[in-house]
This record gives sequence, C-alpha cells and structure tokens, in this order.
Amino acid sequence: MVDSKPGTVVESYGRRVLVEAADGETLPCTLKGRRLAVVAGDEVRIEKGRGSDDWTVVDRLPRRNALSRSDSRGAEETIAANLDQLCVVVAPRPPCDPFIIDRYLAGAAFAGIASLLIVNKVDLPIEKTELSFLESFAGLDLPTVQVSARTGRGLDALKEVLSGRRTILAGQSGVGKSSL
Repeated sequence: MVDSKPGTVVESYGRRVLVEAADGETLPCTLKGRRLAVVAGDEVRIEKGRGSDDWTVVDRLPRRNALSRSDSRGAEETIAANLDQLCVVVAPRPPCDPFIIDRYLAGAAFAGIASLLIVNKVDLPIEKTELSFLESFAGLDLPTVQVSARTGRGLDALKEVLSGRRTILAGQSGVGKSSL
C-alpha cells in the first residue's frame, strides 16, 4: 500500500524540495518524472512507496496564482505560487532602484496578488533624497509598514499584516529580507 498525503512546497532546490504536509510535518521529497516542476507555495500530493522512507512529489495541484519573471532568455519563469501577498522591502541603504519596486508591483498586480511596501532600517539616519522616490507610490493606496529589524520597531504591525497570509518578501540585496 502506498502512503499518500497533501502538502505545500516550502523550499525548492531543483529536483529536491521540502514539503510541509497537511499534518504540519516538513518532509524532504524528490520530484517524480522530469516534467513535474514545482515552486515554493505549490500545493502538491506526495507519496511514500512500499518499503521506503523516502517521499516523492507525484502531482502538483492547480495554482490559484503564480508570480513570474523573465529569465535571461526572455522566457517566463515562475518563482512562487498560491500567494496572498507580495511584500516589497526597501531601505535607505543600500540605495534602492525604484524600477525594481515597479517590476515587483506590476508582477504582483498581473498575477492578482495583493502588495505591501515594507520600509526597513528606519532606525538609520535617513537623508532626504534616500527614500524620496516613495512619494510617487503614495497615490497608489499601497499599504506601507515602517520597521527596523535591528531594534524591533514596527514588527508587531508587520506581524499583524502577515498573519494568516502566504507571503513572499522581495527586494534587492541588503535591504533586510532575511533579518525580517
């Protein structure tokens, strides 16, 4: 008899993934077949074969949305699925490229995913010009949370908007995504 259960991909490393099963257990899995492709957030069905302790992702369930980008050849590359929101993280340092924010917000809107702007490192002294580009987003009714991962300022408000939602943090290197 084959043991089978549903789960969600929480990490993906090519043909190996970590799946959080419906019972809360996190299981290392391999993908069945070469055509099966999954990303973080995909709902999947996993099986453990007879006489084996190894789990295999055998099916990807239909996606309700997918966040994609263009790869180096111009082809669409899915980076996450079944998201409730995308949080774009910015900080006064390193200097932010507003075009990156535009790309993330446009990608989220195209996929039907809600967006949130997180301004991190608010504990740093901020020069007037460092975050002046944020004024252009004010008219979009884009929810914004100001935080400091270092001091903890604003983290309760951030936890509240993240609670119960499947979220991806996006932004350029060094803005504090991992710290948050």
